Amino acid sequence: MKTDISDLRKRIVAESQQYTKQTPGEDEFTIFDFMEWTEIERDPARRALIAMEKDAKVSKRKGKINGASCNVYKMIG
Repeated sequence: MKTDISDLRKRIVAESQQYTKQTPGEDEFTIFDFMEWTEIERDPARRALIAMEKDAKVSKRKGKINGASCNVYKMIG
């Protein structure tokens, strides 16, 4: 049985999405979004997100925006 290389590539790309740095999805946000929404400065926002991650309120992954690496958060539940 011959594997269609195009289908194989699509499958590899789809499966690798969770392991590579991707831009935030529609249900994700960055610290900058959080700062804007809550109207707080960076340090308090960072501490809040760390606490929320510890309390399993948000998950965190590495992402990319405009070629720069950043943390991307997503609400749990």
